[in-house]
Amino acid sequence: MLKVEKRHRKDCRYSQYDRAHAKCTCAYRAIGMLNGVFVRRGLKTSNYEIALKKVRAWDAEGSLREAQAITIEAATGAFMRDIGARNWQDSTKRKFGTLLEGRLLDYAAQVGYRLLSELDLNAITEFRATWEDAPLTALKNIERLRAFFRFCVDRDWVAKNPAVKLKVKAPIEEKEPFTPGEFERVLQATYLYQDGRGQVNQENARELWTFVLVLRYSGLRISDAVLLGRTQLVAGADGDGYGLVVQQQKVRRSVYIPLPDGRDGQPDVVTALNSLPLKNEKYFFWDGAGESERAVNNWRSRLMKLFRLAESRTGEGKPFASKPHPHRFRHTFAAEYLSAGVPIETVSLLLGHASVKVTERHYAKFNRARQERIDDAVRMAWKVKRPKLRVLKGGSQTVAWPNADRR
Repeated sequence: MLKVEKRHRKDCRYSQYDRAHAKCTCAYRAIGMLNGVFVRRGLKTSNYEIALKKVRAWDAEGSLREAQAITIEAATGAFMRDIGARNWQDSTKRKFGTLLEGRLLDYAAQVGYRLLSELDLNAITEFRATWEDAPLTALKNIERLRAFFRFCVDRDWVAKNPAVKLKVKAPIEEKEPFTPGEFERVLQATYLYQDGRGQVNQENARELWTFVLVLRYSGLRISDAVLLGRTQLVAGADGDGYGLVVQQQKVRRSVYIPLPDGRDGQPDVVTALNSLPLKNEKYFFWDGAGESERAVNNWRSRLMKLFRLAESRTGEGKPFASKPHPHRFRHTFAAEYLSAGVPIETVSLLLGHASVKVTERHYAKFNRARQERIDDAVRMAWKVKRPKLRVLKGGSQTVAWPNADRR
């Protein structure tokens, strides 16, 4: 039977210890009897799990035949084909492709890594050190690396996920909604938005005004709003009003989101949608030409231009309290409902979050119901009888508990 032991280099400071000492980066080797033959062979890895897995495979098969090692390029290619077959969003596939087929393969070629088994924690840590990403972007890329290596572990290409222990300190991002005044300035800016001939209040401006209302009162991500289908606008279950049936892209779950129709002082988003010119029989805001990701980027550019117009031409030219971006409409949607006392579980469902914990992490400060529970608990604590303090000689204090025996 074979066993695994360290093969210390001559310059290894742990070479004085026994072969089982595992604190160094020296490679492992297999030693022992296999089918009556003495075997001593290097395993070319400093990872104990990989070494042990290889030795157990030799023991089970009764020979030293090497399994075909998978290369980094083959593994990344298989992963990209898999997420393509699972119909992930184009933007998600592009981000994985940039990280794996771009950065990772380039790094592996530079340092001489070819096999997937060579990407241990040390190698992945060095790879991460080459990034120049902002902390939040680096955190997202680490999550993508973990997803890739989970794919590899599931197929027994590597023994464990080396990206699990990668850490990055990402700042806690405060979710800032638009104030009512800021949102009104954005709407005012749509009347100043020019078309290609320099004219204002044209068809493109009215379409942009409707798009802003949809983002604000549906809480949709910009990608979902751009691809909003005409068949998604349906009557409510009780026949009162209309709303959107949305297939949330990230969680693959349908949810009905009511839309305001002019009652209770709210804008008539339903009529605005139905009044849009027919660019495409299937979609409200996309003409169906070209790639959907390109359409999303075009709408994002239009919104950023609108924000610049709102800051420079409305509200006496004062900048917004926080940098405006399309996702702040979503924050405004969530903050309004939570501040109105809507249960956070309901808001989480409307936002399409995979877990209510995600909603709590991002929008806890707007959770009125939670704050009311905290306030009630604090006020209740005030009513509890507290022990009285007695000042003794010498200035020391003691507690005189009600109904307690004094000894």
